[in-house]
Amino acid sequence: CSTATTCSECTNDYIHEDHHKTKCVYYKDVSHCTSAVAGFKCGSCEDGYKLSDDNYSCEEIPPNYGLVVGLPVASGVILLIVAIIIFINVNKKKNINKEFNEKVLGIINNLGGNDNIISVTPKMSRVEFVLKNYELVNKEELKNLGVQGISKTSQKITLVVGNELALDIEKQFNGSN
Repeated sequence: CSTATTCSECTNDYIHEDHHKTKCVYYKDVSHCTSAVAGFKCGSCEDGYKLSDDNYSCEEIPPNYGLVVGLPVASGVILLIVAIIIFINVNKKKNINKEFNEKVLGIINNLGGNDNIISVTPKMSRVEFVLKNYELVNKEELKNLGVQGISKTSQKITLVVGNELALDIEKQFNGSN
């Protein structure tokens, strides 16, 4: 230092103690300072610390509460949303399956019931039935259940019902016989 009251520049590895520039101190004597810059300020700090606004000292970096609190909360909210979506989709499938089961049972009942059906053969969107008694068929009610077309030959009756429903009818009939 040039005078006892001011010190415009410190020698290597020394920095001003504060912004008044009255005293030079060895940079390692400044808490958490790891280097000196241009002979008057702290140049870098230890991990977990940052330079103060005036660069004469190091300050502890405060924890980022946005990450500490926000990340777990956001993760929990996302998991809750995913669980709700899965729950809704599972219930929709259950309702769809229930509707199909009711339709299948209605179709079988309006063909005269299980005892009237000799065989069931699904063919893409159609299903062919060989029946014991064709007089027991209720064509009007079959149409009300969503059967799109009905054709009858002397040996069988064919219903146009869609691929999925055709397979469900076969499963229901073969599972109950």
